[in-house]
Amino acid sequence: VGATLAELIEDANRYTTTPVILDEAASRLIDTKVTFSFDTRDTEAMLAALPNLFPVSIERSETAVLIRVRE
Repeated sequence: VGATLAELIEDANRYTTTPVILDEAASRLIDTKVTFSFDTRDTEAMLAALPNLFPVSIERSETAVLIRVRE
């Protein structure tokens, strides 16, 4: 069936205290569906997989995890 990037981020934000957010350019991918399997509580595994599934990079700060379109 698959999940959208929005759904993946929503799941990630349920299980982490550091919010996962999309930058403006990456938000165009919000409705893109993908099918893959991971434990929804394993946010790190999901974040590690995203650059293999979407043209994005992951940037971390003390306050958030930012998903950006790869340049």
